[in-house]
Amino acid sequence: MLALEAPARPGPAQQVIARVVVGRSSMFINWDVTARFDPNSLVSSTQGISTHDIPIPSYGNYGGPNYTAGVEGGTTPEGPNPTPAPVDALDTLFWQHDLVYQHVKDGLVPPQDIPNAIAKADVSLVEGLYALTKTNLDPEAFLYDALGTLTVGAKILTTPSELAYLKANPLDAGAVLTAVQAAIPNFEIGLAETPGNEARSLNGACSRLVSRSSSRRPWLRLVRPVHRRTRISAPRLARPRSSRC
Repeated sequence: MLALEAPARPGPAQQVIARVVVGRSSMFINWDVTARFDPNSLVSSTQGISTHDIPIPSYGNYGGPNYTAGVEGGTTPEGPNPTPAPVDALDTLFWQHDLVYQHVKDGLVPPQDIPNAIAKADVSLVEGLYALTKTNLDPEAFLYDALGTLTVGAKILTTPSELAYLKANPLDAGAVLTAVQAAIPNFEIGLAETPGNEARSLNGACSRLVSRSSSRRPWLRLVRPVHRRTRISAPRLARPRSSRC
């Protein structure tokens, strides 16, 4: 997922959990190719490394903070057949998301349209990630799908311009809240199904993302209109009781 360095870059009455279908592992998480993600600002760290940053592995050719076209800080190629090609459906969603950010970075989006363009790209990614959980994802893809949903969902639910977009589009607001709620148990499932010790390193990332999202509360203002119009109640983004996210 490409990151912009400019700012243009947040039980329950009804708990919604995606149907889980975990297939064979395709091993597309690049555990040795990591970017640094700051849970305090909910953006990727492109200027050095601080003690608060957490390493996030990349996925395929387009998944990961500030990671696109197979490299950190790369340039997202145009479609319909980008080179390098996305490795699977999950990576294709990341490429589509990156391409919008690249257009913004290249000045192809009018300044007045940037906030909505970024918000729409983020929301579309989260909705697409949630839809993929209902398909035959392999364990690593299922794990990274949940991580991507939590990462981008946290950004949406804590960014004023993106919250404004959700208030203007209540159906999208309901979809994002549902996806983020489902991603927490889905992360646990993906973690349990993914072999190797590398996956355990994502525990801290997930916990800190959820904690940070729940401590920055502007998204709560969405709860009442979303519940009234879409019959979906807000998730409780609280730290899980278990040691894992």
